[in-house]
Amino acid sequence: MQFGLLFGGIATQYDKCVEKGYLPAGPQRAEDQADAYLKTAEQFARDAEAAANVQKGWDIAKRKFDAQDAKFWEANCPSIGKLWKRYEVTLKLQ
Repeated sequence: MQFGLLFGGIATQYDKCVEKGYLPAGPQRAEDQADAYLKTAEQFARDAEAAANVQKGWDIAKRKFDAQDAKFWEANCPSIGKLWKRYEVTLKLQ
């Protein structure tokens, strides 16, 4: 669940920052990249329940970020962008 909170949560935050105009859009939405990565990982997972828990964590993160106000996004989008770019490089998402 923790991986979903972190990885999926950053993807969700990145897309929200793009929607709000704080970060530039990439060729593909961050959530779509994260979803594709997780679907590939699920194919090799030995524990189907673990994959479901990752999705649960991501769903929790989405609900939390839906409740954030404009000041949160303005203050945090630069660091969210940097973190997502690190994920893209580390996990070879692009």
